[in-house]
Amino acid sequence: SKSEDFANWFYEKRLLGYTYGITLKDIFSRKKTGLRYLSEAQDMDTNSRITFIGTVEDAVARVSKAGNNYLRMTISDETAIKDVMIFNKNMDHCKTINNGLPKEGNIVIVKGGTKDDVIFAHFIGIQDNKVYTKLSELKDLS
Repeated sequence: SKSEDFANWFYEKRLLGYTYGITLKDIFSRKKTGLRYLSEAQDMDTNSRITFIGTVEDAVARVSKAGNNYLRMTISDETAIKDVMIFNKNMDHCKTINNGLPKEGNIVIVKGGTKDDVIFAHFIGIQDNKVYTKLSELKDLS
């Protein structure tokens, strides 16, 4: 059922550019409790904790003037778009557990804290669910 719901979400998003039937939060809440919508972050106090799932719209890795590595992403769900940043050791941990940094199009679960209009991530996990659109993609796996 989860796989079917995810496939429906994927095709709605790909073909229509938006979803109306089910949200990523609905799909992944069955496995991960405590997920929120991004729109809820706007009403939260500064330094509040939030865990959400969304799609990476843009991701840029940079080095600050002070020499700190960081990744700045724009992440969206069905309710809002937010900037998310992750720094230094959290970024290194993210690379290790995900075999690389999140990139455009990835679906990610983010745990972090709110501050102004940015969410500072402590953890980012890439969800590697894959929807195959052609039989040839399955054959390529073997």
